Amino acid sequence: MAVIRWLQALMPGDGWVTFWSLVTRIYSEDVFMVLMPVAYWLLPRRQSRLLAGVFLVNIWLNDLCKALVWQPRPPADGIRVVPVDAGGPGFPSGHAQGTAAVWATVAGLWRRRWLTTLAGAVMLLVGVSRLYLGVHWPGDVAGGWALGLGVAWAAPRVQARAGATLARVGLWGRVLLGLAAPVLMLQLFAWVPVLSRLESAHLPGVLGALAGFWAGSALEEAYVGYRAGGRWLHALAAIPLGLGLLLAVRYGLKAVFPGGPAWDFVRYLAIGLTATLVCPWLFRRLPGGSGAGREAA
Repeated sequence: MAVIRWLQALMPGDGWVTFWSLVTRIYSEDVFMVLMPVAYWLLPRRQSRLLAGVFLVNIWLNDLCKALVWQPRPPADGIRVVPVDAGGPGFPSGHAQGTAAVWATVAGLWRRRWLTTLAGAVMLLVGVSRLYLGVHWPGDVAGGWALGLGVAWAAPRVQARAGATLARVGLWGRVLLGLAAPVLMLQLFAWVPVLSRLESAHLPGVLGALAGFWAGSALEEAYVGYRAGGRWLHALAAIPLGLGLLLAVRYGLKAVFPGGPAWDFVRYLAIGLTATLVCPWLFRRLPGGSGAGREAA
């Protein structure tokens, strides 16, 4: 509590509250709904799969840890609590863990000193924002950083081992596994009593997106094979079209579908399939799109 009080006393006033509220949103659904599809369309398949898998699986892992530890968040005891993207138990901090996992993965993929420095700065700023806003204890943030860095270290090693195994099951085996694994990951929270106490509003959507990404990515590799490569002018024309289509699917289905976890799963499954399969199929049919070639996973 003393650390939170010190930070808030060091930077008093509504201006600092606004600043740190914006910083904490660096790790948010709206930001990653743009960045992850664009990364998939522009980057080599191995890198884009790694980044998307780290982002989505890490959220599930964070909820798993929250349910097991069940650490209360700081009370409003002489501090200002600004509930920005905060709810449920606090350990580990999802923002700290997610930022560390994604940005450390980025720094590991492109080993540049400036990028590593930027990744460290983003991790630090987002972690401090959670303390300043009074929604996490310092241990929550430190635990989130540690777990996120662990995910970033383990993910490429898991990808390398899993790639050889998945290659042996064939296309439709990969599609089936891509759809079934997130369903089982979600059901785990209903089947295990200690996990079922966590009512996570975002988890069905996250795992629906993961199912759509895994299945759509396998189908896109087999039947579409789009990658921008060095065709930046074509990519610049395609990206606004793709993002517009994703927004239409996201909010169009929200207006049509009834509420509830099952429908959230299906809606985000459609978003994942649109990003990985439908959009690349459309991009190939834009002027200049037919020259984009396939790449090995």
